[in-house]
Amino acid sequence: MIGAFNEDYQIGEEISERLDQPVSPQAINYYVYRFNRFSRRACRLRRARLCAAGGHLPLARSHLTFPGEPWRLLLLGPALVLAALIQFTIAYCFGLLAFWFLEIQGFVILSFAAETLLSGQIFPLDLLPPALFHAAQFLPFYT
Repeated sequence: MIGAFNEDYQIGEEISERLDQPVSPQAINYYVYRFNRFSRRACRLRRARLCAAGGHLPLARSHLTFPGEPWRLLLLGPALVLAALIQFTIAYCFGLLAFWFLEIQGFVILSFAAETLLSGQIFPLDLLPPALFHAAQFLPFYT
């Protein structure tokens, strides 16, 4: 439900368009500015997804399991916020590559491929050699 889709492309385009313009006399924290825009869009998207999923939730109820300990449900909110922060920061860093490269699409595709591979979406990470599996457990993609 949380994803920084196209955030890196938007940052890269915004940087590329403004490199030839004079610097604004009023400095802003660009990270905070972009994160505010991302969080507003993520909230709208989350509401839309929840409304769409509301019709399918009764059908999937038998397949869903919720944790028995209530403290785990209390940690859901902070975990989602931190996940959004990590996802946005990775996209932000790739967007900042536009300062040095004209096109960042290759880097973004490479990061998406690494995220897909290291999250276990292609094959189980248990099949990796033990050293790589142990290293993959410390990355933000591990699920």
